[in-house]
Amino acid sequence: MPVGRSEQSRARRADLASAASVSSSGVVAWQQVQPTIAPDISADGVHVWQFPPDLPVSVRHFTFNRETEIRLNRHSYYEVLVGCSGVIVFQIHDRYFPLGPGDMLVIGSSPYHRPTRIKGSPAKAVALFFSPEIVRTQEATGDAEQYLAAFTSQERSFEHAIPAASGVASQVLPIIERIQEELPAATPAAQLFVRTCLRMILALLLKHFAAKTPVKSGFDRAQRSVERLRPLFDYMDRHYSEHISLSQAATIVHMSRSSFIRFFRRATAQTFTDYLCRFRIAKAQSLLATTDKSISEIGGDVGFGGQSHFGTVFRKTVNMTPLQYRRTMAGEQYHSSKGARQSGNRKSA
Repeated sequence: MPVGRSEQSRARRADLASAASVSSSGVVAWQQVQPTIAPDISADGVHVWQFPPDLPVSVRHFTFNRETEIRLNRHSYYEVLVGCSGVIVFQIHDRYFPLGPGDMLVIGSSPYHRPTRIKGSPAKAVALFFSPEIVRTQEATGDAEQYLAAFTSQERSFEHAIPAASGVASQVLPIIERIQEELPAATPAAQLFVRTCLRMILALLLKHFAAKTPVKSGFDRAQRSVERLRPLFDYMDRHYSEHISLSQAATIVHMSRSSFIRFFRRATAQTFTDYLCRFRIAKAQSLLATTDKSISEIGGDVGFGGQSHFGTVFRKTVNMTPLQYRRTMAGEQYHSSKGARQSGNRKSA
């Protein structure tokens, strides 16, 4: 009897779960996404990833749980996510996409995004990060922009999610794992292999999206919006501990209050008040995880008047108290360092 689509979909999900479990044993270290990503998001909501200078490609195996509070951000690199277990609901601009086993998300450099709700803890996903310049500088045939079309054509209506039933993830994930095995790719041959694998992934994505999405770019328009707000973001980065009103923010970017409210929400998918609050909480998370400052002192440092107000807002945003967060991060750092020592011992044995 022919195999139905539902059976094929279940088989693909099982294959991906199996691949993830094999990858996570021995060689691959699963790491919490929040302490890896959140501290490096700037005031203008840009996440900066430190790539190796000679080969700007990274693969990470992330776990997501209810403590995964990351504010909306964007980045100059491109991102491919493959779900392995649980369900992670991502907000991309003002829309929501569930990432389950075998699903994929394709995220370019213009949309603000973040994980929001987690179903099944810890949920897991494999992430491929890469700079588009690795394709533009190495593609001698002039086809670079065609390879990158799935990332540069991301208008507001773009369907970032590729469902498991498409079978694309079952083709892409093994290639991502091959890339991960080669990294840090110290030899020219290894670097060539990684670039070739990356082009294979881009070709699969292009084939998937070609019949669905006209190749047009919303990047320039989104970039212009962010540049218009840059003076405000720079001001926030220097003065987030101080009171910043809506009227003051509008004045900094030379807009009326009502125009600013509409423009800011359209550019960032959130209100200015929510954006500023989440930025301050992100700064507090970093201080809680990396310093011995008291909770009251941290609350004042990031612009909250009193410890009670700070605790209320923090708990509402992160789903735990500042003290619980500090203890959780301390535990994560302990287990991470312990795992790294054990991995080193296995390699030296």
